[in-house]
Amino acid sequence: MQILPKTPITWVVLIIIIVAYFTSEDHSPFYKNKNVAEQEKLVKTPQNTGSFLEKFTDKIIRKVSENPTGKTVVKALVDKAVKDKYGNSDAVKIQAIERNDVAFLDLFAGKGQKSHCNSLVTVHYNFYIQDTIKLDSTRDRNTPVTFKIGDNSVILGLEKGVVGMQKGGKRKVVVPPGLAYLNNKFSTGTDHDGEIITLDVEIIDVKNGFDQFKKNIFIQQIETGSGKKAFCGDEVTVKYEFMEGKNSLAGGELKFRLGDHVVPFGMEKALLTMKKKSETIVNIPHDMLLIKNASILPNGLVFAENGQIRLKMTLLEVESE
Repeated sequence: MQILPKTPITWVVLIIIIVAYFTSEDHSPFYKNKNVAEQEKLVKTPQNTGSFLEKFTDKIIRKVSENPTGKTVVKALVDKAVKDKYGNSDAVKIQAIERNDVAFLDLFAGKGQKSHCNSLVTVHYNFYIQDTIKLDSTRDRNTPVTFKIGDNSVILGLEKGVVGMQKGGKRKVVVPPGLAYLNNKFSTGTDHDGEIITLDVEIIDVKNGFDQFKKNIFIQQIETGSGKKAFCGDEVTVKYEFMEGKNSLAGGELKFRLGDHVVPFGMEKALLTMKKKSETIVNIPHDMLLIKNASILPNGLVFAENGQIRLKMTLLEVESE
């Protein structure tokens, strides 16, 4: 009797299913602390392809996807999981609808600095309605577009969709109508206005970005908040407190523009995940406490290189230009 799989592809599928089972919240011994689990999920932000993928480890998914066969297997498993839950195989579109925010799937990572608020990026894109109706293409015109993230010169969905990309990176971005047609900055000129749009984006160049960090921030959400989500270019009012262990290093209230880089990068990055009136606790690695420009934090504030810095923040106000 044949019990073990015969082909390599069957082995790959079996391994993924086993890993998925034992890394799920219901079965994994690593999910003892609910707050830790929530931190890890929140840090992924929209870069994942849906909540169902939280049952997989990113490391396994990336490794298996390195070859065409593994990539096909992963896509099939993802499509099936989404279809079982939603009755629809387009995971990215579902996520955009549910969150009323951009959702994206990285196709190629790229290299070099990562784009962030105030980065000057040059991009090529193909623009689609209903995934298949192409309405515009910088590639067809051989004319890439250049814009600064946060200066409000292109639709908000495109600005949000390229944050975190590196030179040479490719990404599929799905933009809900609320981030595609605001302020009359874009119109298809057809009967399709008001529908979800899809962008196939490639980053040609990134200037004034940030280097790759060894570690990421970890976010514990205390209050979810409501209303507008903070983004590059917004002026925010924040109540904050930096802590090292049980000791308070500094605290107070600040008002500044996201993208001016007058506070630590880890603080700015965390604010991009927050809505008005939301409250979070953020663990920030030392290299993400850097400040590019003159700091608005209290004079004399020093972060110990080996210290575990926690930042408690409440986003009091979000104002757009």
